[in-house]
Amino acid sequence: MTRGFSGKGKGASFSTLAEQEKTTTSRIQQMIGLAFLAPDILAQIAAGTQPVAFTSEWFKTRQLPSGWDEQRKIIDRL
Repeated sequence: MTRGFSGKGKGASFSTLAEQEKTTTSRIQQMIGLAFLAPDILAQIAAGTQPVAFTSEWFKTRQLPSGWDEQRKIIDRL
């Protein structure tokens, strides 16, 4: 995805964003899910220190709760 994605299409639908970014609606939904991860989980991902089982495939097939404490409990169990 292009840099500046977060500022594009304020209020736009997933399909509009997907078209703008030349990707699929499902990929947009997956990427938006990342925006709601706890900051420390994102830092682990950026540093490559997240649990080995916490992969993009794992993330794509599950929906984490919005609460950061609940997210941490799930990720810690991996």
